[in-house]
Amino acid sequence: MDQAKRALNEAQKAVEDLAKRRRNLLGEINRIHDPIMRRLPPEVVSCIFEHYMRQVAIDNPHYNNAPTWAQIKALLILGAVSNYWREVVWTTPQFWTSILFRLNSPNLRYWHVDFVAGWLDRSGHLPLCIRVYCDDELPETTTDAVDQIITAINRHSGRWQILDLRLPSNTISLFCGDLQSRPILRSLRLGPIEDYSLSDDDNTFDMVNVVPSPSEVFICNLRSRLVSIEWSSITWVEMEHLQIDECFELLKQSPLIRHCGFSEMKPQIEFAFSMPAEVITHGRVQEFAIDDPTSSHLFGVFFDQVAFPSLKKLVIGANEAGLPAQTLSSHLRRSSSHLEELIIVSTCCPTEDLIYLLREIPSLLRLQTAYSRFLGPEDYNPDEFFQLLSKTALRQDVDADDHEERDIFLPHLRSLHYDTTWPFSWELLSLVFGPTSEIRNPLRRPLDTFHLNIEMAYETPITLLDRESVLRLLFFVKAGLDFKLQPHWRLWPSNDIFEHSMHLHGLT
Repeated sequence: MDQAKRALNEAQKAVEDLAKRRRNLLGEINRIHDPIMRRLPPEVVSCIFEHYMRQVAIDNPHYNNAPTWAQIKALLILGAVSNYWREVVWTTPQFWTSILFRLNSPNLRYWHVDFVAGWLDRSGHLPLCIRVYCDDELPETTTDAVDQIITAINRHSGRWQILDLRLPSNTISLFCGDLQSRPILRSLRLGPIEDYSLSDDDNTFDMVNVVPSPSEVFICNLRSRLVSIEWSSITWVEMEHLQIDECFELLKQSPLIRHCGFSEMKPQIEFAFSMPAEVITHGRVQEFAIDDPTSSHLFGVFFDQVAFPSLKKLVIGANEAGLPAQTLSSHLRRSSSHLEELIIVSTCCPTEDLIYLLREIPSLLRLQTAYSRFLGPEDYNPDEFFQLLSKTALRQDVDADDHEERDIFLPHLRSLHYDTTWPFSWELLSLVFGPTSEIRNPLRRPLDTFHLNIEMAYETPITLLDRESVLRLLFFVKAGLDFKLQPHWRLWPSNDIFEHSMHLHGLT
């Protein structure tokens, strides 16, 4: 028995010796693997790693997990290369300022609490980007671990610079900070995963004893009155699934907004705020986007009640609700804004209505329209549009204060991205840029970018450009025009019809 015990002790000692030799060999391998970095001061190595990490941008107001996951992966890869690299990474606070965590992970365990707490502690005193999300409801089995993780995050609320939560609304309400800190919150994104109509008045975003003042805000599926922030400090805001009265109230409470977007605006189903008795004039909004209102009537009601004198960029996505061209034209006249960019996507906007609207925007520099599946081929009349551009390619030499300036069609347009259907006249298209002899005329429309996307049906095959039209367009291309003809048909043999036509006619 004693002999067996001695043999066992010797075996255990041999195993320990082997494990020690293995550790020593791994350490030697680490040193041999990286002979250069170990000669550099840790501050220099950290700076090199920081440049590597900067390849991934995490400060993005739009919800996207991929960049943050990429940064986390890069961080852990650096720490796994060698002991020295790991020591440098683990002791560099700026590497740990961004965290992304999935609360309903099926593998969530209590060790994740220490993982999150350690991650945040390693960030030192630097501002934090916090992103927490769920793909679905939280399982009851993880409730305690979830509460502890949120508590760990709340302890650092004084360093929240970006807070991005896509969670059940009752979980969002748990992110309330602590009593010790005043927030530096700059960007706030709240996206409850349940429907807007299910959000409970008891589930609010309300930090303890303080009202944060973010400048960037995105809110989806949550009533605005349930979000306790200083609305007057906002300069960038996008809201989804809000009632129209909440949208009006937001404009009234936030005088500093420069970028504003409303998506899937709803009618006033529940009384939250009074509808405005007079037009709301917001003098700071420079970019405005509205997407998928529930009805064309709602679209009209909104634009009848607002004016944006400083508006430079307008994005419209009305879908089947359609574009009320007359209402929008009235809004632009009332606002007296010098609109520079108009983007119309997925919107029921026949060519006739588009032209009516564009006549009201002589200041326009950039125009983009996207094909709408809600329109039939009979709603598109590209020949009429091209002919009008051709006739007005040279603007009249009139005084800028002359009212006739209003009758000139898009005199300052520089960029046109236009979606339409086939067929149309190649000759009319080639005349859009005016006579070749007037290319140096200062009164010529300065259109230097024209991308035309063409929707085609199998039963109406497209024909290539004739030689004369190709030569006319090629003249302007050689003069600097960025010109593309792109078919939306997978069977078309080329990505650019213009280039295909050039090869057909032996032109380069």
